[in-house]
Amino acid sequence: MGIPNLIATLEPYAVHSLLRDERVVVDGPALAYHVLHICRANGIQQPSNRLLGSTVIAWLTVLVEHHVSIEAIYFDGYLPSSKLAERMKRTYKTSNQFIRFVSKQPNGCPRLHVCNRDKDILIEPFKTGCVEGVAILPPSLLVPAVIHALQRSRFKKVVKLVPGEADAYCARHAAKDSCIVLTSDSDLLVHNLESGRVAFLRDTHLDTDGVPACAVFVPQDICKRLGLLPRGLLRLAYEKQLSTHLNLSQILRICAQPVGDEHDYEAFSQQYLDNETCSLPKLQDGASILLDNLDPRVSELILQLGCAEPRKPINTFLPMLYEDPSRGSAWEPSFHIRQLACSLARWAIAGHETTVFEFRRIQAIDQRGRQVNMLNSTSMVSLLNDLATVMRDTKAQTLVDDESFWIYLCLALDIRDRQVNGKPSHVLETIKHQGSRQQYLDSAHIPWSFVHFVAHIHAGLYSLRILSQVLSLIPAGAVGELSASAPFLRDVLSGLPAPELHPCAQDVAEFLSQSGPRTVARVLARFVDVGSDDSREAGSSLSTGKKRQAKKRKRASQGSSKSMGNGTAGNTFGVLAVDW
Repeated sequence: MGIPNLIATLEPYAVHSLLRDERVVVDGPALAYHVLHICRANGIQQPSNRLLGSTVIAWLTVLVEHHVSIEAIYFDGYLPSSKLAERMKRTYKTSNQFIRFVSKQPNGCPRLHVCNRDKDILIEPFKTGCVEGVAILPPSLLVPAVIHALQRSRFKKVVKLVPGEADAYCARHAAKDSCIVLTSDSDLLVHNLESGRVAFLRDTHLDTDGVPACAVFVPQDICKRLGLLPRGLLRLAYEKQLSTHLNLSQILRICAQPVGDEHDYEAFSQQYLDNETCSLPKLQDGASILLDNLDPRVSELILQLGCAEPRKPINTFLPMLYEDPSRGSAWEPSFHIRQLACSLARWAIAGHETTVFEFRRIQAIDQRGRQVNMLNSTSMVSLLNDLATVMRDTKAQTLVDDESFWIYLCLALDIRDRQVNGKPSHVLETIKHQGSRQQYLDSAHIPWSFVHFVAHIHAGLYSLRILSQVLSLIPAGAVGELSASAPFLRDVLSGLPAPELHPCAQDVAEFLSQSGPRTVARVLARFVDVGSDDSREAGSSLSTGKKRQAKKRKRASQGSSKSMGNGTAGNTFGVLAVDW
């Protein structure tokens, strides 16, 4: 989060220089948000994942063309327990901001927030400045989209997902090699950098000759010029945090005195002296798990499972979606897919018994989240087989291109989950009763009901992404022994669309408009029930075979974990605290 006003306070002591011929390490999450800022400075308030990816490649390429050696780009792969409260506060703040945003848009969501057709947009990669009318939420897959683009580029070898926080790894690298850290976080000035240096992404620009330049902060030199001890910026940052309104001279006078609260100062210092990391977990057979190519949220889950202490809960945070807060969470119908992924990971990774809590939108700082009960082996096999059956039916009967296949699959799984659990299906209601989406293609506002419909598809795709990555970590032979359907699932899920190919609201509207709601319903009717307007009666209209499958699926999703020896029993669909 950084120290308020610390950069502005020390800015007079920065050295303005060219980046040419320098060696740098990059704070990955900071880079992702900087790229978002660049897109918005270029007039694209809500850039697509594709545009984010191409922009980050263009930005880094300019550095390389001027002989800047990019040694590493670090991304967070683990949520330290000490940062949980901060993460909760951030999610709570974002949730409330979004609710206020929705309340001010009674006519629907402005299309620029959910329709990002920017394929032919040219971005000036070093354009920055004040951005007006910024969207309330960043793109849901901002960081994963940037990572994915980097992993498919010339920069693949320097992308590193680490079992800790990226800034700590950047600081350690800079201290060892005396290079520059490119970041947006003023906290980097407080870490022990030795002779390492810091430059802030917001200050990077092209000089009159088109050469990348920036303001470089050298903590060792700044301490000497201010008459501080070698680690004096740690104390200065602490005092600045306590009294953000004081100027540098006033802060220096305080630093010359003993610390007022030793215990509080020790707690502040600890986060920069003892950076919490997690050892890479092992599978039950002793093989190590590598984090390469994982989504950061999947990495967090895997590492927490491997490092879990007895009875210590594991917390996972899902991306914030553009959805209708007045309706049930768009994440709920795909919950069973994520439950299966968590259970498979727990089955495969050696570790203590634990409980997983999933956070979406947050209503209260102390909210416990949605409990994810671990399934036993029998229940996992049943759900794997059930999911494989729906995939085969979708592939065999839709006869459409790959992009449409994934949309149909998400719709089918979503509807099926609601019917199995006797819940109304917003997806089915939208398909059956709202007619053509042609009016959405040119409208300035998209109805929130349709935005929510699109959010269900995004939640389904991301849940399948989690399951795919978990399956990829487990040796084919091991997962094949668990279920004969698992290899088929691994193969199909390997073809999941990349983040830059996830459909925006306009893509979905065009899909429905071109297909027609009756055609979509007719296709879906081949493997889910679409005959009842009242989902509470859906079970009575199912064929005998479908009824049997529904009951089997529901029993599986409510299975206990006794035979696994690491999980919790109970009702899968029970909510321990308010979570939506």
